[in-house]
Formats: sequence, C-alpha cells, structure tokens
Amino acid sequence: MKLAKRQYSWDIANLHKTYRFMLSKRGYLTAQGFVNQTKLGRNLIRYYGDELLKYLNCEVKPGDANCWLRLLTSKHRAIFHPLKHILLLVFLQESVDSIKENENKSFFAFGEGPYPCLNPVAEHYGQRLIEDVQIKRDENTGNPRGLFVCEKCGFSYSRIGPDKDINDQFRYNKVIEYGPVWKEKLNYFINNENLSKKETARRLNVSIETVRRYLNGFEKQPKKEAPTIKKLDELKKRWLNLVEQYPNYSQNQLRELDKGLYTLLYYYAKEWLQQNSPKGKTYHNGNKRFNWEERDKQVLPLIKKAIEKILNEEKPIRVTLYRIAQEAGISGLKSKLEKMPETKQYILSKLESVEQFQLRRAKWAIEMIKKQGMHVSKSKVMEMANLHKASIETMSKIDKLIESYNC
Repeated sequence: MKLAKRQYSWDIANLHKTYRFMLSKRGYLTAQGFVNQTKLGRNLIRYYGDELLKYLNCEVKPGDANCWLRLLTSKHRAIFHPLKHILLLVFLQESVDSIKENENKSFFAFGEGPYPCLNPVAEHYGQRLIEDVQIKRDENTGNPRGLFVCEKCGFSYSRIGPDKDINDQFRYNKVIEYGPVWKEKLNYFINNENLSKKETARRLNVSIETVRRYLNGFEKQPKKEAPTIKKLDELKKRWLNLVEQYPNYSQNQLRELDKGLYTLLYYYAKEWLQQNSPKGKTYHNGNKRFNWEERDKQVLPLIKKAIEKILNEEKPIRVTLYRIAQEAGISGLKSKLEKMPETKQYILSKLESVEQFQLRRAKWAIEMIKKQGMHVSKSKVMEMANLHKASIETMSKIDKLIESYNC
C-alpha cells in the first residue's frame, strides 16, 4: 500500500552505492570490495525458489554476465523494473525506506579507524592508536581478514570480519605478534615477581601453553653480554642515521628496517631509544582531531615507492588506485585521499588511463621484440601486448610508434 500511495525517486549512482552498503552488511562483498555474485545469486534463488522467479519473469542465472541481478548490483546505468529492486531489498531484509536511511553510507569491513591496541599489559590498552588495517581474504571463510599493528608496543592481531558493531573492534581471532612490551612483562612476572605460570597466564590473558612456549624460547636463547660503551655508541649512531634517513617513518617502521639494532637498544638503552625515536600520536577519546597533514607526509613516500615498483615490473601493470593501495599496503585509500592533498595530487599525476597503459605496454612489447632481434610488426606487438581490444585512435598511435622504431 505504501508503494502505491507514494512516489520514489533516486539517483542511480547513489542507489548503487547504497546497495553495496546493504550487500556488505550481509557479507556479499569480498575483501577487495567486489560483489560475490555467485553467492548472492545462489542464495537469492534459494530464498525465493526458481519457480516463483520464473513466474515473475525475474529468473536469476549467477554465471550470466547479463543477469539482471548482476547488472543491478554493479555500476550499470540501465533502468530496471521496480519489482527487481523489491526482490533484492526483501531478500536483504531491507525496505524501500531504508534506501534513504542508508544513503551515502560507505562500507568499512572493520569500521572506521583509528583502531584500538588490544595489548592487555600495555598502559595504552584500548586507546585508538592503530591508524590503518591491512585487509586480505581469509582462505577458510572467504571473508575479509584484517591485520592490526600497534606501532607503539609492537602488538599485532588479526580479526575476521566484517564487523557487526563497534564492540567487534575490541576482539581478535589471533595474536600475530605480542611485541617487546608484552614479552618484557612476561619476563618480569616470572623472574622478578616469581609468579606461577598459571597466574602469569591469567594476567597476560593467554593460555599456560603460550607462557610455556615463550619461556622456552627465552631459555633456549644464549645469554648475551651487554655491549661495551663504545659498541653502544655505535648502535646509537646507527639508529640516529635511520631516523634521519627516514624522517616520515614511525618507530615501528624503523624497527622493521633493522630489528636486531632495535632489540639491542631496547634492552640496553631503552630510555635513550624512546627519547630518540619518532613520537607516536595520542588520541583522547575521539575529542582530538586526527592529524591528516602529518599522515599525508607519512603516506606520500610509501605511495611513491609503490608506484615506482609497479612501473618497474618486468611485465607492465597498469597504475590504478587499487593497485597502488595494494602495493603500499594501505586499506581504504580512496576514502582518505580528500584528507591527504599532497598524496592525492601525486597519485592523480601518475594514474594511467586505459589508452596510456596500452601505449606503454606497446612500447614494452616493441622493446622486447627488438631485443630478440626480430622485425617489429603490428601483429607481433598486438599479440605480445594483448592489444586486441584497443580503440581505433589508440591503434593509430601504436602504428606510428611501430613506424618510428622501424625507421
């Protein structure tokens, strides 16, 4: 009755974005942000039944590229019968009114950052110090798996998403690395406070087996003599050189460059190390605005390095925003660009259109053919560079390239 009495009108682009958000809530988006069309199609058929869908002339064929369900949930500007929209909405347990409610909402598999550190023995436990999450596809479930790393204490954990509510941000499925702060606390409980393994495990929020495993690891390591003052000075100089060479790197990123150096300074000159390392950012219950200007400066060198790596691949790969984000290990890059103007400007200057990539690929193919001592022909270039779908205008430019190389 409501549909019959009211008129509804939506922008197609916004409607597509809203559908993606609705699909994400039901687990139909992959870790890379694509719609799992096979899963969606099969479940919708199971929900309504083949017979009803055929009767409504809305048959679903998951493997068909022209299936109405696939087109409706992709960036397609075609007009679809209202019945098809209703079928999708009802299946997703949504309503026509919820389109307006979910308008302009974006999908974040693990919510918006920064994310909390869950190191139970750290003073900053629960504080939102983790700026980014690295997202990959979980091999067992197919769902997104996020990796969270605290740069302040080295504690890292993973969680399988998508998150259902804000409380999910305070749980994890697996600890990847406990970090030096946690390990130091373990040592302190056992050797200084003489606690039992059971009590130590309780305080560290781990199993007794985990405590035993790490203690065995400590015992197996041969005791090292403390470095001499001269040696310690050399270590400090090496650390200061790293800080100077990579001014935009965090303490954790510098640690990854030379873990051995960091470990020695941590155990034998901890206070000095803290005083001569990049200071971490502190968040106060969300009241302090995130420093995007500083983040922009940190991200830019990572982006430059990622693009350089893409362009230096043996076989050309197109420079796209998705590829850059994947190479740099930065999730949600697209949504953050507006807040990082320098990074955005640099990326836009390096992104390749389809034609630009095809021309670069053609030049690569020409060079490869010449290296093999063969005559550069159009057919060979087309085959090696896979340019069979190039436009007439692009092919005209490729013809001129071949002519210039054969002169």
